[in-house]
Amino acid sequence: MRISLLFAIILGATNGILCQNASAYNVPVKVETIYHFNSSVSLEKLAIRKSGEAIVCFDNSADIYQVDPDLINGSVRHIHTFEGYLTAHGIVEVEDDQFYVAVSNLSVWNHIDVLGSPSIFHVNMTGFPEHRARVREVAHFPDSRILNAMEVISKETGLIYVGDSALGVINILNVNTGHHYMAINNSYTTIYPLDSGNGVYGIHLFQPQNESTKYLYLSNFKQGIIARVPINPESGLPVGEPTVVVSNLTSVAEFALDKEGNIFAALFSLNQFVRVDHETNEVLVLAGGRNIDTYTKAVSVVFGRTESDKGQLYAVTNGGFTALHNVGAGLFRLDTQDMAVV
Repeated sequence: MRISLLFAIILGATNGILCQNASAYNVPVKVETIYHFNSSVSLEKLAIRKSGEAIVCFDNSADIYQVDPDLINGSVRHIHTFEGYLTAHGIVEVEDDQFYVAVSNLSVWNHIDVLGSPSIFHVNMTGFPEHRARVREVAHFPDSRILNAMEVISKETGLIYVGDSALGVINILNVNTGHHYMAINNSYTTIYPLDSGNGVYGIHLFQPQNESTKYLYLSNFKQGIIARVPINPESGLPVGEPTVVVSNLTSVAEFALDKEGNIFAALFSLNQFVRVDHETNEVLVLAGGRNIDTYTKAVSVVFGRTESDKGQLYAVTNGGFTALHNVGAGLFRLDTQDMAVV
């Protein structure tokens, strides 16, 4: 892994290909198109079932679909439509096939959201598709705007993080009781400068090797950073001050961490999927570019979970849904096995 990665860095440097971010080089990996949606679909978040199927959340409607990546051109099945809502913006799995989905009333056309509209629903996927998904509302968030980022704190207690990208805060929700409260609000979760846009966008827990402290890593779309804050692993509450891990990541959306702490991220406006080295902060562009429309509006990434795709990165784009040049949303698989420790 070290040898191949070093060669890739040298190759990118000798070719003199510098991207929009400081110290970033193009190191293209093999990319497979799993499924290409038509121009009427905009995708947002992504999750992978233990059995390997992908679940995609629609941005332009409150729908979730399953895509089987092992079939030619994918096999798409409708899971559920959340009636009375406009978008499905977040998803997390607490137990096997027990997913929680964040929905709200946000118009992707004018980016106007409705304060107090968001809710979290439990989606029981056990036996799907032979048996339909069982869906029930867990909690309503009357003080929230756009619930987006989600992460599990404790499977045993049912605690999860739920980020509000429009308010720039992170809530904690008990999925067993529906009780929730605002838990994290700092200069790195918020929107700065204070105008329209997205603050905290992706959140993931990670404990670095040889450290006793667990951290909540978070991306801030508006600020173009990934930061981290030390947390209590039981309560999820912060126990120290936040710090910036890497900056100059233009419009960073979702991201994933491997076991070493290397970051794999989607850069929305640059149409890029990148890798950030955990030691050097070297940024490698794995796929895409500002003038490459194949990956228009890169938005979400997550690692595969089966033996056959472990170390491979699944990624979605929204295709530039509201743009004049709408190429259609896509689900892709990046061969990052030589660059990721999973």
